[in-house]
Amino acid sequence: MLKRFFGPRAPRRVLLSGLSVMPRADWKRHLESGGFLPGDRACVPSGYVLDALFAHFPRVDEAGESRPDDLLLDVCVVSHQSGEFWLADAGPISLLLLWRPKVRLAMRLTKCGSSKVVDEYTVTERMPWGEFFGRKFTIKGFLGFGSVFDARDLNALITKAASRINERVARQR
Repeated sequence: MLKRFFGPRAPRRVLLSGLSVMPRADWKRHLESGGFLPGDRACVPSGYVLDALFAHFPRVDEAGESRPDDLLLDVCVVSHQSGEFWLADAGPISLLLLWRPKVRLAMRLTKCGSSKVVDEYTVTERMPWGEFFGRKFTIKGFLGFGSVFDARDLNALITKAASRINERVARQR
């Protein structure tokens, strides 16, 4: 009898409510080069990667009948940047500007019937400094033919951050 009340409960169902990528509004987006070739552009993370990483969660509109203990998951790429290395020399004064590729993902779990937030979590993933300098100090990086960092780098960072979010969601079930 007590086992029925205090026994292990069934895991709650997590439904994917929304995936989004916020556009950049920072000043660094103007400094990040896409290279000098006509087809080069500054990199933007792909929404398709987010869809693939969270495809194991059923979507809200495809789940059918919702239960009162269901959780809704919202994931957003809050900010992203590709790396850059600038050395501005104006006579006796030199200015060094550098930043690594970085991605920040935020997730929110809410109860299905209400707007009560169960959990919020923000993950930031950056490229390690060693890899950043190793890629920047190549012939392609010195000559400026094309961007050294591209969407594949951001997608790899998104994959790392998404795995941390998936671990966090698994603990909330």
